[in-house]
Amino acid sequence: MTSNRLHQACSRLLHSNASVARVAELVGWQDTTHFIRQFRKRFGMPPGAWRRQQRHAD
Repeated sequence: MTSNRLHQACSRLLHSNASVARVAELVGWQDTTHFIRQFRKRFGMPPGAWRRQQRHAD
């Protein structure tokens, strides 16, 4: 379940300009801080940094 939500979050981070807090909310997290912790644990960086890195990789 968490993995699914994290992958949905990645898609939203890449394909929208929604804030990290809004993305967290849209994929089912009520606590943005917990979302950021889970994202960092899975991908090695916070979602904002991941978004910047992915957008610059293209």
